[in-house]
Amino acid sequence: MEITIANKPATIERRDLIKAAEFYAKTLMNAQLVKNLKIDIEFNNLKGDHIEAQCNWEDRNVRPRWFTIQIDRNKSRRKILTLLAHEMVHVKQHATDESRNDLANSNLHIWQGKVVDEDKFDYYDLPWEIEAFGREQGLYTRFMIEQRAIHRAKAAKKTT
Repeated sequence: MEITIANKPATIERRDLIKAAEFYAKTLMNAQLVKNLKIDIEFNNLKGDHIEAQCNWEDRNVRPRWFTIQIDRNKSRRKILTLLAHEMVHVKQHATDESRNDLANSNLHIWQGKVVDEDKFDYYDLPWEIEAFGREQGLYTRFMIEQRAIHRAKAAKKTT
């Protein structure tokens, strides 16, 4: 997986973003798919848009492999990692063709082979958002547990 990071805020380290994106990808997708992904993570001031983060595919509508994830740069480290987890679920949805935008009609979405009219749902009731919101906290928590275990193992090695 190729990862680029632009306009990173001081609240988070580059290596932590890369580790988290890799962990989320490996947890959500198979190794072959992960190997072929390109993820651009950009930090912007998204406040005026009432959006904390978003994910867009860059190369094609069906099973894309190149994505841009934009995250509001004014968030805490924890919130950034949680938003990244949420958006990586969307990467998985698009890359595996579970989710696809209808290019002919912007309010239509293909979700698991069925057409969904976004205008007929509240944002939080959209099936792809239900999955993303449902998985973000668990992904973040598992990532943090893994990082603590790695840190403890390294500390234990130094003392022996």
